[in-house]
Amino acid sequence: MKHFLSQKYKNAVCKYKKFRARFEKSLQEGLSAHKKQSLYQRLKKLHNQIVRLETQLKWAVSAGALSLALTALPSPDALAQGKFKYFERKINLEPKTGYVAQSAPTYPTFADLDNDGDKDLVIGLYNGGILFYQRNDTTGLVYTLIGNDDDRSPFKSSASDLAGYAYLSPSFADVDGDGDMDLLVGTSDFYYGYVTLFKNVDGDFVAFGGAANPFLQAYTYGGLFVGGARGEMLDNDQDGDLDLFVSGCNTDKYEIIVRYYENEEDNTGVFTPRTGSANPLNHVSIAPTPPYFYAVYSSLVFADGDNDGDIDAYVSEKYGRVYEYKNNGSNVFGPQTVHPTLTFAPPYYFAITPAFEDFDNDGDLDVIYGDKYFQTLPYKKNNGSGVFTLVDYDVNAPTNVDFDIEQELVPAVYNMSSTATADLDADGDLDAVTFSYYGDTYLFRNLGSNEKPNFELVTAPNAFTPLNGLTFIPTIELVDFDNDGDADLVVKDYYASVPRYFRNNNNASFTELTGGSNPFASVNILNFAKIQVIDYDKDGDFDLIAGDATSIRVFRNNGASFTELTGTNNPFNAVNTTLAATTAPFKGISPTLVDVDNDGDLDLLFGTFNNLNDPSTTASPDFDRTLLYYYKNDNGNYVASVADNPFNTFACNRLALLEVGDIDADNDLDAVIGEFRTAARVRYFERVGNNSCPKVQEMLREVNANQTYEFRKEEFREVYSDEPDTKNKDFPKIKILIPPAHGKLMVGGEVATFGLEIPYAGLDKMVYEPKNGFTGIDNFVWAAFDPVGECYSNGGNVRFGVGTDVTAINDDLVGSVVVFPNPAKDKFHINLDRNLAGKVEIKLYNTLGGVVHTATYQNPADVRSIDVSKLPNGLYILQISNEGKSGVFKLVKE
Repeated sequence: MKHFLSQKYKNAVCKYKKFRARFEKSLQEGLSAHKKQSLYQRLKKLHNQIVRLETQLKWAVSAGALSLALTALPSPDALAQGKFKYFERKINLEPKTGYVAQSAPTYPTFADLDNDGDKDLVIGLYNGGILFYQRNDTTGLVYTLIGNDDDRSPFKSSASDLAGYAYLSPSFADVDGDGDMDLLVGTSDFYYGYVTLFKNVDGDFVAFGGAANPFLQAYTYGGLFVGGARGEMLDNDQDGDLDLFVSGCNTDKYEIIVRYYENEEDNTGVFTPRTGSANPLNHVSIAPTPPYFYAVYSSLVFADGDNDGDIDAYVSEKYGRVYEYKNNGSNVFGPQTVHPTLTFAPPYYFAITPAFEDFDNDGDLDVIYGDKYFQTLPYKKNNGSGVFTLVDYDVNAPTNVDFDIEQELVPAVYNMSSTATADLDADGDLDAVTFSYYGDTYLFRNLGSNEKPNFELVTAPNAFTPLNGLTFIPTIELVDFDNDGDADLVVKDYYASVPRYFRNNNNASFTELTGGSNPFASVNILNFAKIQVIDYDKDGDFDLIAGDATSIRVFRNNGASFTELTGTNNPFNAVNTTLAATTAPFKGISPTLVDVDNDGDLDLLFGTFNNLNDPSTTASPDFDRTLLYYYKNDNGNYVASVADNPFNTFACNRLALLEVGDIDADNDLDAVIGEFRTAARVRYFERVGNNSCPKVQEMLREVNANQTYEFRKEEFREVYSDEPDTKNKDFPKIKILIPPAHGKLMVGGEVATFGLEIPYAGLDKMVYEPKNGFTGIDNFVWAAFDPVGECYSNGGNVRFGVGTDVTAINDDLVGSVVVFPNPAKDKFHINLDRNLAGKVEIKLYNTLGGVVHTATYQNPADVRSIDVSKLPNGLYILQISNEGKSGVFKLVKE
């Protein structure tokens, strides 16, 4: 019988989903009020059938045991897509194997920043900024460059701060003794060399500058072409805390020295300078021969290079020499000697920075070098006793090197990114082509993963290769203009007033049609214009929308030619009037028409060269913070809307060139945005949102009596479902609907009561504490907030087995209470076991956690029915308490 009911339930759900999709699509296309109500009643009957089947299957034994997939019916006035937002997602290209120099000189070092037990590669850049190469040993030793805009980068939050430090020489140490690695940034302001602390705060590096910097008084001298300071830490006096050494220029800038600052007062972060014999590296004095002015670039590093069990000191200088100071075992460093095998003979290398790591896994430290001359990472291998042999001048050598350095690529072109999307390989997903500032083409093939959009850059000859360098500041469009099943190419070149038309030859090549064969021959637009080819007037043919330097222009397709609509005939005349009234220069309008609000007409999104909302930018264009503007189509009138703008938090560099398309194949319109900047990115924004609130599943946890259970925030994400958006949905907070009956929830030391909202990060601080001596089943009910749909989920149950089996459905009162009928239309009747005695408390909650009915009775025999005749249909949660016992029941009102 159960199998039959289960199959019947599945069939009903399938039928409901299909009919609901038809219903919502019909609403979008427009229905009469009578037809709409008729369809809605049919949908409602299916919904009620599913609710009854759930009850018969006894899936409503406890709150949250199974979330009602279909609890909330769509409103009769609902549209196919509810609230939504755009979230920027990373587009990965296939990694490029090999180290790619970002600047010169470079300053490499190693530290375990992802807490996986191995050391990652970190490189500081002379012109500011830092690079993170994550170590991965799953397929051989590979260091992969992770962009600082990626969540995997530990420098995501500090990247902009670090970009301001010239000659950035990083090193890592647990400065504050809290068990994680802090960042020391050696730098130069071209007069002095400094060391600044970036403290590791929960995985983020936070600048402790100014008076908060414990290294404030540590400095060297600087100047053009001498590099900056380099800080390294070592427990030199062996008192249990780390002391600071700083290498850099002496006052005359001819000489490299190392200064020493002792950490005193029980590691309170007070660093006192020690000079003379109190400085264990006071004898470091490196001057080039002959004495070239400004010829330093020092770099200090501590490592057990000779594999004898103690830490030696190494100081490098501009012309390739590495000086060694051997440790005698008690941090007394020996005389200054040129290391014979770590050194490079001048003049082939200069400004070198060694970094030690065991690349070949043989128990000793090998070395790579950051340098300036070849902008590469030379690699030397240790024989085990401190003799280093050059493996290759370039870590990109494919056969000699024991590791690989690769760079994850993102779509980026030179100076401008005008992108169009179409299925260019006929595999069912949208590919992209980008034209750069000088008309070079970049074809990005969609590899078809909707978990995380993944493209490959097609570098081999392709259909667009012959078009390379064809135009100047082009904007492009892909559209099946000739209706032959493939996407043709339309290009607006800065120097050509007539848009150029290239017919697609079955995705194999493109042929330009010129003169009278060009369907756009009658269009005339001078200089820059962002174009869109679209049937804006819904007459069955393609029209042309163009944004030029100051306005939005419309060219209507007459069949044989295009006619420009001017003045009040231009549907964007009011928008153009508004644009004309702004005094901001460099407007450069880039329009895109798309049905943003799903009401069946085309709304307007456009970017500009300047931030039109900020009057202060009229004299100085705000190229780094330009916006996308949204004008809603209200019966043909375009009205500016900020609150409903799905891109109202988005800012790009100079100009946003917007393209829309279903990139991730989830049946909504995502956005691809190209920028107009030196390194122009192709940025992807996923549209996230649907017409239903999220759902949460039951969690079962066991805990010993008189012990606590500490939650991880990931436990709540794992039972959260809001398809199709779950995979990328932010999870900002939960709400406590019903607290536990036999214990308490503590959040940051405070008791979590009914209605408390807890941010996602705070869930790591939530603890369940059962009452002293209690054993049995306890539970609480919570709901998750949907930041896109702006609604809460159904109630989700967390069931604890305290000193007992959590899978046993043995709530104290479940076997002693009968609630009927269920579902009910008017009243729920409650019968309690006659053996019960004492006060009875009853609370009825809706799925948002609101108490809709409460009652207290002195004896079980006094309990009355609950009148729900005036309550909305849907799911409710009934909690009954009696003399320390409790029971939770899921009820349905129809």
